[in-house]
Amino acid sequence: SDPFIYQDSIEFTPVAAIDENWSHALRFDGEPAAGMTLWRLPRKQPDKNYSRDEMRDLINRAILAEINTLLDPQREAGASIDGRPVRSGDIAILVRQASEGQVLSQLLQEQGIATVTIGRDSVFHSEEARGLYLLLSAISQYQDGAFASRSLGSSLLGLDYRQIADIVDNDASWQAWLDDLAELHQQWERQGFIAMFKSLLQRFNLAGALAQRDNSERRITNLIHLAELLQQQSSAGAGILPLLGWFSRQFDEPTTEEAELRLEGDESLVKIVTIHKAKGLQYPIVFVPFLWSCRQVDEKGAVYFHDQQLAPCFDLGSTAHRKNWVTAEKERLAEDLRLLYVALTRARSRVYLAWGQAGDASRSGYASQTALAYLLHSQQSPADLDLATADGFPTNMDFETDLQNLIDRSAASIELSPL
Repeated sequence: SDPFIYQDSIEFTPVAAIDENWSHALRFDGEPAAGMTLWRLPRKQPDKNYSRDEMRDLINRAILAEINTLLDPQREAGASIDGRPVRSGDIAILVRQASEGQVLSQLLQEQGIATVTIGRDSVFHSEEARGLYLLLSAISQYQDGAFASRSLGSSLLGLDYRQIADIVDNDASWQAWLDDLAELHQQWERQGFIAMFKSLLQRFNLAGALAQRDNSERRITNLIHLAELLQQQSSAGAGILPLLGWFSRQFDEPTTEEAELRLEGDESLVKIVTIHKAKGLQYPIVFVPFLWSCRQVDEKGAVYFHDQQLAPCFDLGSTAHRKNWVTAEKERLAEDLRLLYVALTRARSRVYLAWGQAGDASRSGYASQTALAYLLHSQQSPADLDLATADGFPTNMDFETDLQNLIDRSAASIELSPL
């Protein structure tokens, strides 16, 4: 009951599914599969969990194996949806943090499975942004040798230490580098940013250098995106130094819609999506691998919460700090429940959900404080959360029985499988 905690604000209305539409079911060798596979997380020992990092590694390997199975062209019949083989573009992996997605993207690409990342990351937080800033700073200050030498370390150039030393230590090559910077500076002053940027691309073969790197399509997309944003700012009348000042400030700014990383590929790629960004979207097959961890409110820091009149408040250390932290934790849990609902309702044909006990139960941010633990195992009511933080694994909980009851009530729409 009251699954979203603040029932007055978000009411849950029970619904029934329409008659089974078998044309959309995921099938293995022609046989329809359950709508949800619940991967039961393992434990090191009956009374000892895997650490967070160990569990992530185990889950990442399981995802790789399952995606390889779904896409295996060698299997007769194999996995199919809508009467056709499963394709990479049918698959999405939902993550909470960009770092989770980056690791998975790298692992999948090492297996020859191309991915595209969709999220709230800013292009200004990319390696390409730092690399471009080094080059533009050297062009703006072309008479300063320190700027010129630092710019040789730009990730856009792809030079190693020996190549950089060869340029700096050779009078002819060093002078050629300074001349290049000076000419680009003059073009920037005469013709504007975008004309200079095009010359920069050609003169130093930046696209060619990026094409030799891993994740090259992502890197080139980022570079072009940065150029467009800088050109927009330049068109507002900013000179060279004001434009670079604006550029440097973006490194510490939160992500805006304009600066969100763009898709670098098409519909044929496995999608790695933040749960926030997945709202309103639908994918045939969805992996939701990391809902067994969360990010609790820091009890020792400033606490942001709402009072009984719903006014937003900060507590920087009052005598009621502990009580207000409990309120903030209740709000955090409610937000996580809303994200859980989004994550588990994106799949049309099948969703893979990883769940179990992981990490040090005595530390914050692990499974017992998560939205799933509250829904499946907790004995607390929303009113209890005004007095104490979430305890999803109470001492008298029977984890295995809770899971089996869920499977039994699902009418075969959920299958339980060891990770």
